[in-house]
Amino acid sequence: MVDLFESIDELPQNVKDILQKYSEMHESGEYTNGYELCANLVSELEQVGYTCDYYLDAEPYWLRKHDAQSYWEQLADVPVNEDGEIEEQFYNFDEGTDREEIWSWLEETFNISVAKDLMKLN
Repeated sequence: MVDLFESIDELPQNVKDILQKYSEMHESGEYTNGYELCANLVSELEQVGYTCDYYLDAEPYWLRKHDAQSYWEQLADVPVNEDGEIEEQFYNFDEGTDREEIWSWLEETFNISVAKDLMKLN
């Protein structure tokens, strides 16, 4: 899974603008609570279809697209055993998680139907 922080120049301008804004806020010392700053960054990124995580020291990492289709396409590359459990970690889901649990997360997080919107079943 690719961290888009490694290729910022290739990001859409609106995402670059958000990252620049929060970088400047961090450098200015405007925020003394790094977690709050990172939470606000994530919130603003999610409004434009991206997200990231951040370390305990409030350093953001793992910038990625945040939409159901992107997760679905990446999930297709994760091996699944005969019991329907993933065989390697997928984002915050541990190895051994039932794929239907991930499908439920997608539906709840993005307010979509896996069958209708991602599998294209009627």
